[in-house]
Amino acid sequence: KRFKGLKLNASVKYFNISLLRLWLSSFFTFGLYDIYWSYRNWAAYKKATKDDVEPLLAAVFNFLTIVSLQRKIHRLLPEREKIDAMCAVLYTIVFISVSMAVYYESLALAGVLTLIAYIILPLLLLPIQKSINKLAGKTTKEYSKWEIVLLVLGVLGFMHGFLTPDPLEVRLEGLTEVQQQNIGETVGFLY
Repeated sequence: KRFKGLKLNASVKYFNISLLRLWLSSFFTFGLYDIYWSYRNWAAYKKATKDDVEPLLAAVFNFLTIVSLQRKIHRLLPEREKIDAMCAVLYTIVFISVSMAVYYESLALAGVLTLIAYIILPLLLLPIQKSINKLAGKTTKEYSKWEIVLLVLGVLGFMHGFLTPDPLEVRLEGLTEVQQQNIGETVGFLY
């Protein structure tokens, strides 16, 4: 029962893309591409195995389902490396840790932690993608319409984040130095 559907699993056509494409797409979409990537892999798995899995739910909760996905891919490899298993577990740990830290820490620290997560989380997917690429042979070069939409939204969000002034700084213009200091102390106290 444990390996139910294993023969069908061997015919799964997982989402095989280049490692650079995965990392850049994930980084520039602020992690939304991770959800898309997970959805594509879970949808391929469901299609081939007829297993009772909901790809959209599995993708939305990618930080919880990544270990299961990695194990399904791992079983198909003739040479099994432990690095992708460790990366799947680390993905979950980093995601949950950063989410909790952002919730409980100051706004300034939250920004730094989020940026670190946007860099580290896609890196942790690379060994899993490398295993997928070993199974598939060559990588897919074409971008789907959803990938293009995600990338455009991500780049626009990225540009908006750098080009838009901090709302607090804008509201402080025109206030006296004492008023600005009082507001700064209040905001610091709140966070």
